[in-house]
Amino acid sequence: MMTIPINDFVKITQLITNKSKFSASPGNVRMLKRKISSARKVISAKIPTNIVIMNSIIDLKCENNNINFSVKLVFPEDENIKEKRISIFSSLGTAIYLHEIGDTVKYSTWKKENTIKILKVSFNKQLMPN
Repeated sequence: MMTIPINDFVKITQLITNKSKFSASPGNVRMLKRKISSARKVISAKIPTNIVIMNSIIDLKCENNNINFSVKLVFPEDENIKEKRISIFSSLGTAIYLHEIGDTVKYSTWKKENTIKILKVSFNKQLMPN
C-alpha cells in the first residue's frame, strides 16, 4: 500500500477541487485521485526516505534511451521546466508520485510512451514540512 503525507493529501485534494487554476489532463487528475485516495495517510515524519513525495528531488533513468536526469516534484504554481521543477499534475509527476527507489514506471507524453526507473530520492531540508 502506498503511503502519503497528510499535508500532501490536503493540498493535492484542494488543487483537484479548484483545478481551473492550472492545466492538467483529465487522465492525470483521475490517476492522482486514485493514488491519493487509496494511500495510507501519515504525518511527514513517518514517510520512508525512499518514497517520492512533494518537493522530492528525484534521479531518474529513461529506459528508452539510457539517459539519466533529475527533477524536483512541485505543486503547479512552482513548476519551472528550465529549473527542472515539474508539476505533480504533469504526466511524469503523476506517474512517479508515491513510488519508491528501484521502481520502474511508465508514462505517456504526446509524443510517445516512456519507461523510467527511480534511482534516488532526496529532499531539500528547508522545504520539509514539520
